[in-house]
Amino acid sequence: MLQRMVQIEDGVFEMGEAMPCMPREIKVARYVIPVTLRKQVLEEAAARVLLFSKQLDRWVGVSWQKLFVIMLDEYFLYQRYEAVQSHNLKEDLRFKKETRKRYFLSFLTFGVYAYFTERPKEKDLWEVPVFTKPDSSVFLTGPNPIVEALDELVDEDLLCHRQVVEGDELVDVVCPTPKLVRSIMAVQRYSTIQ
Repeated sequence: MLQRMVQIEDGVFEMGEAMPCMPREIKVARYVIPVTLRKQVLEEAAARVLLFSKQLDRWVGVSWQKLFVIMLDEYFLYQRYEAVQSHNLKEDLRFKKETRKRYFLSFLTFGVYAYFTERPKEKDLWEVPVFTKPDSSVFLTGPNPIVEALDELVDEDLLCHRQVVEGDELVDVVCPTPKLVRSIMAVQRYSTIQ
């Protein structure tokens, strides 16, 4: 369905329809809406869309491209983080092994070995990127399962897919629906009553 929506920021569009509550009235953590939908990957997909509304405190839709780029950035940042951690661990183990070997052989030769050999090369540690890992399956599987979950949520009318005219281009936007918000409210109100 082709619609005009007001763009708030790059890839984020204001929705013009009424919703059952304001975004601040539902609890959404970073990529988690606990025990709301039947699968964790569906909850994560919905949370990724809802977080934009929560942050702006108004109901907004998000372009598929923006969601996908964010997920790819997170995935590659985590891959970089893992590579740096692995490299630093290997360097630390190498340095300890060479130092122990030098110390042991020096002890056996009454210091002669240390006199004729160089000290172990210093650790070549890489700077660890600042990274806070949220609860997300993107780090293990990449963004494809989340994209499939977004499609599934659209098929179930928990999210809606709209095409928005932005300049000369058509942009695919995914928006939360009143059905999704009502289902989250029902679960969260039940859990606070108990």
